[in-house]
Amino acid sequence: TRSSDLRFIDGSSSVENLEMYWGKTAALDASANNDIWASLPDSLVKAIHSITLIDFENQKLESAFDYGDGPREWYFHPQDTNVTTTPSSENIQDAFESSKERGGYVFHWKSTSKTRGKWSMIGTRINRNPSSLEGIDSIAFYAKGKGELGFAVEVLNEPTGKTKYVDYLDSTWKRFSFTPSDFVEGDGEFGNMGWDFVKPRVTTFTIWIVDESEMWIDDVILYGVNRDNFN
Repeated sequence: TRSSDLRFIDGSSSVENLEMYWGKTAALDASANNDIWASLPDSLVKAIHSITLIDFENQKLESAFDYGDGPREWYFHPQDTNVTTTPSSENIQDAFESSKERGGYVFHWKSTSKTRGKWSMIGTRINRNPSSLEGIDSIAFYAKGKGELGFAVEVLNEPTGKTKYVDYLDSTWKRFSFTPSDFVEGDGEFGNMGWDFVKPRVTTFTIWIVDESEMWIDDVILYGVNRDNFN
């Protein structure tokens, strides 16, 4: 136990004495891997340490939070003229649907292609300058549909690259949640450089479906980050 006067910058004191305690048996061992969040309500942890990228409730393709200089727009388009989306990117308003199961609006589109391996996607550039997401815990979203889906975290500033997560849609709503260890190992193919390459300077998120696919998607959330990561 140690006692000390508490003084502010101007020399004033709001209390006579301040007692600080350390070394108690109940204190966390700073060298141990303790879960310091375990005793906090999930809702508080989420509010402190998560970002909802997009939730579609305003029926616009734009971020669900203000980055400090306004929300970020999202885009929706096919890879090239071999791919047809329903709705088309010119009729994007038709992709917003009210869902009783999700209790709000979701984004829904179909993708068809004349050749295999072609995609259509939604995405956003999260910041004008690259952001470090090295401390990210996980990424989650709700989706249903059919076909293959992918989620990419990208660097569009030179040198460019990305890391990606690939999965398959079910006919019923499912919560997809993945951590950096779930990303495909970097192999250089189609710019897939791996998480270690991307994490210090992220610029972009992209979500896509491939070939003959259809997806409903809702509530894209990052865990383990907060607004400071995007300043």
